Amino acid sequence: MPCPDCGHSVYVRDLGEGKCLECGKQVNIEYLVEQYRRYRDPKDELIDPSIAYCNQCEYEDPTVIPWDDQWLCLYCLTVHEGVGSCGWCGELVTGDLGESYLTGCVRCEGRLGSLDEE
Repeated sequence: MPCPDCGHSVYVRDLGEGKCLECGKQVNIEYLVEQYRRYRDPKDELIDPSIAYCNQCEYEDPTVIPWDDQWLCLYCLTVHEGVGSCGWCGELVTGDLGESYLTGCVRCEGRLGSLDEE
């Protein structure tokens, strides 16, 4: 990606950090998400989502963005084939969501977890 200060290349590594190869400018995960997230009307998110949670690194905020025809986590740099909605909480996440209503996702404990609270 281009450096926000000098325009040269920023080398991004895992953990969502990067450094400009020319001037040394540091960027963090918040900056990366801000730069690569597609902004649109919230109702359009239901049709064409722009960001999701990663089931690999389980970072606390959504860091997975569309990347060509796949999805890329800007924190751990894992490439995912797709995203889906958790059957219990409805959050957009990566990974196998087949049993997510019962077992949950990286953001929730699903129906079985909620039974412990009752």
